[in-house]
Amino acid sequence: MTVAERREVLEHEAAHAAAALALGPSVSEVSIRSDVPGRLGSVTLLDPYTDINRARARKLMKMVAAAPAFSDGDVPTWPLRQDRTQDEKLLSILADGLGLDERSYNSLIAEMWALTLTPKFLKVYEVLELWLEQTPKMDHEAIVRAMVLAWIDGDE
Repeated sequence: MTVAERREVLEHEAAHAAAALALGPSVSEVSIRSDVPGRLGSVTLLDPYTDINRARARKLMKMVAAAPAFSDGDVPTWPLRQDRTQDEKLLSILADGLGLDERSYNSLIAEMWALTLTPKFLKVYEVLELWLEQTPKMDHEAIVRAMVLAWIDGDE
């Protein structure tokens, strides 16, 4: 992997994790390397949404969409397709399950953009990004420490 590719994966996974942490789901691991073919990095949730409802599905969609939005600005557009990226495939499955149409999907994406502008998201993203520059994998303990560093100034 080139330095530029590593940077892109780092930004992508940090955005997934920052969105998850800003929305509430606990993250157990962030990695910018993978032994799985076709996967360059990953974010693992402590509570992997096995019992999903509409609110959780919407949070998960924002978490998934934040990565391409924040790393390269290329958010999947409607209609979603399952034959492109893993992120778009998951967005498509969740959108189908929620019965979203183009208007409601675009509204959810607007909410995601608003999330990426919040101090909570931006602070934790910055700390995760700096941490992942030093080490390719963060476990739950490192993520908790990153959250403390991000929110040390007292607002959230």
